[in-house]
Amino acid sequence: MNENINQFSGNIIDLHLHNHLDFVKIAKLWNLEEYQIQDGPFEAIVKAIHTPFIQLGYVSRSSGVVLKGIPPKNCYVFGYLDVLNEGTVSHNGLVMNPNELLVLEEKDQIDVLSSHGYNTLTVAIQKKHFDREYRDCFNDSFTYDKVNKRIQLNKNMGTHLKQALLKVLAHAIKDPVKLREDTEFLQDIEKRIIQILFQSIDTEGKTKSPLDSEKQANIIRIYLNLHLTEELTLQQISQDLHMSDRTIRKGFNKLFGMNPKKYLLNYRLGKIHNVLLKSDLAKVTIQE
Repeated sequence: MNENINQFSGNIIDLHLHNHLDFVKIAKLWNLEEYQIQDGPFEAIVKAIHTPFIQLGYVSRSSGVVLKGIPPKNCYVFGYLDVLNEGTVSHNGLVMNPNELLVLEEKDQIDVLSSHGYNTLTVAIQKKHFDREYRDCFNDSFTYDKVNKRIQLNKNMGTHLKQALLKVLAHAIKDPVKLREDTEFLQDIEKRIIQILFQSIDTEGKTKSPLDSEKQANIIRIYLNLHLTEELTLQQISQDLHMSDRTIRKGFNKLFGMNPKKYLLNYRLGKIHNVLLKSDLAKVTIQE
């Protein structure tokens, strides 16, 4: 998610990747870090378009990952997360449900964890532009749950939102010349994207509160992230967090689809991959 959407107007990304390290390199272009935490082969589809005020993107991943980063400046980022294979996908330790949108601003942290493959549709919109359009449509200021970072969709609108935005994305990718040069075409694309959002969101809907099991599992995950270089045992985690072994295993598996040991191992490997990509191997050895 680039900091200045406007300067990339007309750009198109349309990729099909079969190697997670290739995907990690692409994620870096959006100031993101991604770590694969589910075993097996990896496959991803990445599509995105830029207009003067909006960046619309779609990413489909075949396996579970941890995604971290920061949103672009002066923007709202709306994210629809669609998990595959009956898995779970969470942000900041709170499970996303099919009838809500993630809403992030520049000071927020992107912290997504998926137990299985999932699809992400993101709409990054310049704040001033969105606030003006929202006020014109609803005669009110835009508000959302700033604690849990999400907004509710109208009943059964999740699928409609996804299909409608994918249709706009496919239409725009087919006309790269118009996307670069045709002002009227760009304005029409932006208008359709905003209309889809406005038709989908429930301006009065209330988000759910985190369950105790979600809170506990996220506490465990934060603890593991802070002790990446240590050899941890379940007994030590239990003692430090004052939770029973059963609570740790059951809660973590339920929310993240794996046990803490497997999560820690795969997350470490993902961190190593990112460090290698950032390092100058002419100066730093792999052992270091």
